[in-house]
Amino acid sequence: MKKAVVCAGLSIVAILAFGGCSGSTPAPEASNGVEAKLSSSHPIAYAYMQDGEKLLYISTVYEQPSNEDIEVIRITTGGFYPNYSMNTKTENGGGGEKTCMTVMKDSDRNKAFCDSHYTSREALMTGVAALWNAAATVTTVGLNVASGAIVDPKYFHKESFLEVVKENQLPTYRTALLELNKYADQEAAAVNSLYDPAYNTYKENLQNITFKHTVSDNSGLLAERDLDPHYAIELQAPKRIQYSYGHFYKDLRISPSDFTAEIDKIKLAIAEQAKNDRAYYQDYLAKGFSKYRVAGAPEKEFRHNKYIVFHSTIEAPAEIPYNPGEKMEVPVSITVNYANLYHIVPKSYQLGDANVKIDFHVNENLRVSAIASNQTNSFITLSSLTSYYKEGVYNHSNVNREIAPQSKTLPSNSTYDLLSGDMIKESAFEKVTKKKASNTYITYGFASKYRINNTNVDQSLYSTAKYSLLELYKQYL
Repeated sequence: MKKAVVCAGLSIVAILAFGGCSGSTPAPEASNGVEAKLSSSHPIAYAYMQDGEKLLYISTVYEQPSNEDIEVIRITTGGFYPNYSMNTKTENGGGGEKTCMTVMKDSDRNKAFCDSHYTSREALMTGVAALWNAAATVTTVGLNVASGAIVDPKYFHKESFLEVVKENQLPTYRTALLELNKYADQEAAAVNSLYDPAYNTYKENLQNITFKHTVSDNSGLLAERDLDPHYAIELQAPKRIQYSYGHFYKDLRISPSDFTAEIDKIKLAIAEQAKNDRAYYQDYLAKGFSKYRVAGAPEKEFRHNKYIVFHSTIEAPAEIPYNPGEKMEVPVSITVNYANLYHIVPKSYQLGDANVKIDFHVNENLRVSAIASNQTNSFITLSSLTSYYKEGVYNHSNVNREIAPQSKTLPSNSTYDLLSGDMIKESAFEKVTKKKASNTYITYGFASKYRINNTNVDQSLYSTAKYSLLELYKQYL
């Protein structure tokens, strides 16, 4: 039979008025000056109590009691708590807890709730109607409709519970367990803290590393040698290891007689493991923080402008050693192999005779402005313009532009599409070197048809010239 903690010497009126019963004798001070208080915070261990009064053993893992005479007390971060939940009123010795509801008859006396040695139900020995009328105004009651019986008030005897806690030295054991956990955390933190200083020194050492670029121009066309391949130094830090020693007491089950010796044994085991882990981690970090990675593309295009792009190959070490505090230059060799050229067309061209002079200029959009000057004293009508590029010919007819005597057209209204799509494609050159550019020639020129007013004769202008690609390349530097 379970031994229930009961109220003695209290009348029904007192029980109802004060919400439960508690011993009138002051509780003794906590063992070793350690306070015992009720707290439902996170459990750190479980005390297994014979008949709710005598400590059998403490376990850090909850185990279902082997028989009904053993009750569990939770040892928490904040204090102690029975192995069930309660509302605030019940914690303070009041009635009304409904977590473990059981129907009582008038004939039941002092029946514990939640199968606990630290609680009781108070049978009021009244009829159903009288119990309802007397208790409903001061405590929580309920009516079980099916049975017609009253669900009575339930009480947790806080003072008696804490007295059992103190008599069994549970505050001392709790302090020892908290100190053990703190010790384990401190030892783990000391080992884990080795990583950050090593990493920070390794990272800060990047300021001692610079790049030294050397440029070789195999294309013969490079105009400037200040080329930046945008290489970078990347960290190759070892993976962080996180040590913890909670597993040394994760499955602890210990009797009161062995408690102190077992805790000391666990601390020694943690200290020894931490010592070994520190030595290993130091060696691991020394080997892990040993080098950096040199990151960058093995090929790169350096754009001089929208017309000229240099293709290069780049060589650099894949990794460099980590030498703390030492200045280091990382050699990066850049070899320019050739240039790719785009929209390479003579920027200007002049066509003319004694009557008309036309200046041609190619703009960035590959449109051609043709500024025509009338050098006569008569009106001249410009009827067509024709362009020549390599083998291509493109005619722009129906220009029908009248030019006053001794005047010229304006750039704002003298721009024409004189380069065809095929000509534009032909203006791109790939894998060009100086030698190749010197031996590549481009035919370029224009033709025009015009008539002097009051005459019936059309006159024409025509001229082409041959340019080396190298000559045109220099126009676009």
